[in-house]
Amino acid sequence: MTEKTRHIQNPPALTAVHRAVLQVMAEYGPRRVPRVQVAERAGTDRQFLRRNWPDRARLHHDAVANELRRLLSVASELADFSDNPTDACFSIRVIVRAARMVREHPVTRATARTAPDLLRSAFLHTDTGLHGVAWEWFQRLPVARRAPFDRDVLALTQLLFTVSLPYALTPDDVPIAGEETRKELDSRLDSALHMFLRRTPRCPACAPDRLA
Repeated sequence: MTEKTRHIQNPPALTAVHRAVLQVMAEYGPRRVPRVQVAERAGTDRQFLRRNWPDRARLHHDAVANELRRLLSVASELADFSDNPTDACFSIRVIVRAARMVREHPVTRATARTAPDLLRSAFLHTDTGLHGVAWEWFQRLPVARRAPFDRDVLALTQLLFTVSLPYALTPDDVPIAGEETRKELDSRLDSALHMFLRRTPRCPACAPDRLA
């Protein structure tokens, strides 16, 4: 059996292709994602990628969007609700954790290093696909019931990405990844969310020491 036949009969799973795209992006940045590198890491060939994704940009977008969905889902699962927080406080806790995961993701960091204009556009323009993914996720959080209009939930998505931007755009050689800096950024977003939801000052369930 030839190598080409093997790939046709046993195509890689979609998650394997998306994972390969993300790995290449994290290494080279979003503007340099060679098909040959993606194919090699996904265990397939360039012909398979061209046949199934003639639009390379669509493949890249889908990989990033699905990874964002995964991060947001993990953030929801990891949230601590052992102290029975209110719906709003629970949602704030989830959003803060999600923001940390987004700003520290290897693809975010690689994009900041190689294509900061793309990062600004993706984070700050509310009509992008990433904001659409975040908006759908926010709609499932208990906090969405406190936001009476869709535009308010959309403002929450912009807040999540905006607080990630200054961290992500800081050069890699600047020591910003210390735990104190991480807690400071988390605390900043926590305070902004409480103000947005008109829960100022912080409620006991969202005290700063719970944001680590």
